[in-house]
Amino acid sequence: MQGHTVRRCARLFATAVVALAIPLTAVSAQDRDLDRETPQGKVFRAEMREDGEPARFRLTLQGGQGLELTAAQVGGSDPYLRVFDADSDELLAENDDSAGSLSASTRLFFDETKRLRIEVTNAVGETGGRRFDLIVLPSDYRPTPPRDLAIGETLSGELSDSDGQLFHVRAERGQILIIAMNQADGSNVDPGVEIYSGNNATGEALASDDDGGGGLNARLRFTVPQSGRYTVRAYGVGGSTGAYSIAINGLQAADIAPKEVQLGSTTRGSLDSDVRERLYKLDQRSRTSLANGSGSLVIEMRSTGASDDEEGLDPVVDVGFETPIGFSSMARDDDGGGGTDAQLVFDVSELDADWLSRLLIKASAYGDNGGEYALTVKREDAE
Repeated sequence: MQGHTVRRCARLFATAVVALAIPLTAVSAQDRDLDRETPQGKVFRAEMREDGEPARFRLTLQGGQGLELTAAQVGGSDPYLRVFDADSDELLAENDDSAGSLSASTRLFFDETKRLRIEVTNAVGETGGRRFDLIVLPSDYRPTPPRDLAIGETLSGELSDSDGQLFHVRAERGQILIIAMNQADGSNVDPGVEIYSGNNATGEALASDDDGGGGLNARLRFTVPQSGRYTVRAYGVGGSTGAYSIAINGLQAADIAPKEVQLGSTTRGSLDSDVRERLYKLDQRSRTSLANGSGSLVIEMRSTGASDDEEGLDPVVDVGFETPIGFSSMARDDDGGGGTDAQLVFDVSELDADWLSRLLIKASAYGDNGGEYALTVKREDAE
């Protein structure tokens, strides 16, 4: 941090803003219209472009008909397949490696007729081959209809194919969703969960989990970035199938909002399986005192809830700033306070009042154990 704190923080904010403003790729005028071509069987021979831009195709999928689409590896290529609605640019499906191979494959079905834009790039970059076969096959695939899942509700079901089951949930900005998917007794399914923005499980998942619930069970903790509708995909890892249960619970933003702390004071708190971290910020008096001098913050976090024969909380302390894409840690300590306790020394001499108002302290734990802790924030003046 020394000598560069403000510049690093400014770059952090600028990078986050740029990342949120990337424009959509324009549609190329050189798309191949597969409706006008005659394939070799059901295979269209193709090659990825040398400039790195996607090989693009257009195809009409009639309403009520299923389609299996595969970009098959040829030579050293590693196809990456994406399918868009050609009219709205909505991403409908994407895939990299399928069924243990480097070929990419997806299945599609829509009630209404859609004009598709298909894009294929090379996942391994310029070092791989560029040839691939685009295989277009009719399919009897029909997706399982999504189910509504309310916060606080538990549902059960059975997975019989690799697509999984979709659930729709409404959530508010700042809420923390806890999504747990468990094996039913005697089931062979290895539970996995993903969450997506909107009504479909398309594009890149916002968050995912496989074994976070212990054993093969999945447990996903997700902070809601914007109020609205989200889609949870419950699936069997590795194509596994069987009976399962899924539950969703939510914590409100007020439960995890930053709490004010004073220099020289000790604050007590606790962490558990639902609340895995807590945030703190300096009160106005402390910020004013620091802005008028120089030195460092000394932040100590010690476990207070375990007896001699219990394995308790292992404290971890971070100092950082809130950015448009979430909390960003600038410094961290685990065992600097002796034993498993944490102690972090953080230079604030170059932070002005504005940056001090953004400064956050995060209290969390190493591993899965919860428990009670004491957090002390002190000032250490420069010599």
